[in-house]
Amino acid sequence: MHRATMSRRVAFFVDVGYLRAEGAKRLRIPPAQCRIDAQATVETLKTVAAALWPDASFLRCYWYDGQYPSDHPGHDGQQRFLDAVGEVPGITLRLGTVKLVTPPWLTALEGRLGERGLSLESLGLRTGPIPVQKGVDTLIVLDMVRLAQKGAYDVAVLVAGDRDLLDAVRTVQDEGRLVVVLHPDGAGLAPELRRAADLVRALSDDELGVFLRARDALRG
Repeated sequence: MHRATMSRRVAFFVDVGYLRAEGAKRLRIPPAQCRIDAQATVETLKTVAAALWPDASFLRCYWYDGQYPSDHPGHDGQQRFLDAVGEVPGITLRLGTVKLVTPPWLTALEGRLGERGLSLESLGLRTGPIPVQKGVDTLIVLDMVRLAQKGAYDVAVLVAGDRDLLDAVRTVQDEGRLVVVLHPDGAGLAPELRRAADLVRALSDDELGVFLRARDALRG
């Protein structure tokens, strides 16, 4: 079959931590209460792709998340969720790690507040280390470039906002692929990534609401 008559193969590369955090902020869901429905996420992405390219065919959704270490209190619950995600047809699960890190700015802020007889707790602010994803951007870069070089897809739909992905975007484009950056409306997005993308498209509140829910709403 001549290439012109073939469908346009679309692959999704989804930084789930970014999508969940920025989507929760947009929908005003407390981050700790926000849950993401993997199957509904894939179906929403397919709908977006079909609207952009009527000839689109879905290759796969690469699902990137950070995994808690085995001694973390949230490990078992997260593992059950990840196991369920891995069972969703069309999803390839790719896992980095989550590490607890105390950023230098937080230490400096605590010191300045202490000089004034204040504390983060007294201001109702979170204290101590914060969870940070490690290795996720690297996995996204490797997969995007490797699959582009193999000719596995025609369009990469990247759901992420980090500048660290810029070189991957440019490399993929040099391979003759299109790169679309998809993000929650109003989400943080590196200006360099926005400029480099062939197309930038925001997910509306209605689209986000299909797959993001507060925990109590999911129980209902």
